[in-house]
Amino acid sequence: MVNKLYLTLQPFILACCVGFALCGCVTPYAGTTAGKSSSTPQFTELKAKYQKLAFAAEKREDLYRASFYWWILANLDRNELQARDREKYLLDRSYQKADEAFERAKKYLAREQSQQADKALLQTLIYNPQHPEALSLLKSSDNADYIEYQVASGDTLQSIAMQEYRNTDMAAIIANYNDLQLKQKLKTGSQIKLITGEGSYSVDEKAKKVDIVSAYEETISAFTLDILKQADEQYQKKNYSRAMSLAEIVLKDYPENPTAKELYNKAGYQQAKNKIEQGDLLEAMDLLRAIDDNFADVSRLRLSLRTKTTEQAEVHYRKGVKSFLSEDFEKAKAEWEIALRLNPEHSKASKGLEKVSKLLEKTRVSE
Repeated sequence: MVNKLYLTLQPFILACCVGFALCGCVTPYAGTTAGKSSSTPQFTELKAKYQKLAFAAEKREDLYRASFYWWILANLDRNELQARDREKYLLDRSYQKADEAFERAKKYLAREQSQQADKALLQTLIYNPQHPEALSLLKSSDNADYIEYQVASGDTLQSIAMQEYRNTDMAAIIANYNDLQLKQKLKTGSQIKLITGEGSYSVDEKAKKVDIVSAYEETISAFTLDILKQADEQYQKKNYSRAMSLAEIVLKDYPENPTAKELYNKAGYQQAKNKIEQGDLLEAMDLLRAIDDNFADVSRLRLSLRTKTTEQAEVHYRKGVKSFLSEDFEKAKAEWEIALRLNPEHSKASKGLEKVSKLLEKTRVSE
């Protein structure tokens, strides 16, 4: 579970997905992330909870899990720079540990100590679930412990990984191990192999035995409910941006979560309407693009807004022409840039911007 949420920040996350969001997933709107820290008691309690978990994971050298907790904190409050820096630092350390474990695995293989090699390969994947060489070698091993799993109706690699390992990063390992594509539709009744990890290995290199499940064991439901509760409270308080941001965290990991989708869509819808009333059409359009096409009257609003932005683009284009004729090239450039933001297909503004940019460049060179 831990890795499922976290992978939204990594290439695999993006390929899979989704923080949740947070990935067939609603397209995240860049402006929905939190700006100011919430001061509600529930929010403060949630932050304190994950700070405690983060420090505890660091103390026991569970680096990948610790970096995940810091990622949660960084996304709950985008002003939390310490959390973002800590997350990156611990993730780098975790990847370093993965490389070290992989080197041990290669040495064991060279000595034909296959059981120890498999343990080291599993440890590599604990520190970096996307380690391609470790995945490939583990797949080719004749000694890796596995069970046969019969695919049920509605199963996906991600749901199986969550059910069997409580860790959706394992979906990548399952796919690799069974020659499947990550998003491949599974045939009901078919058999796939699941690595059991019964061969124990040491996460902290102090001979503490853990298995592949307990290394990432974390209950998703409590966190998800916490986040959705916060999102709903923020929506009721008309803090729509915060509500979208929180719902997005869940959608990055559970793109089909109906409660998160509903909160994300209706918060975005209300925020877009507010932006339209304020005359901020660009922000409104970005918000509407992030909402599901079939939600409320989003399609009608988009069409109406497109008409308005096209009209505004023409106004700014004409202002740019006027400034250009007055030889106020900087102002002309600014106006034509706005026109293109409002209507990227405005060919005259595009040509004008190209022309004035060249003039300004020549002026700077001559100076």
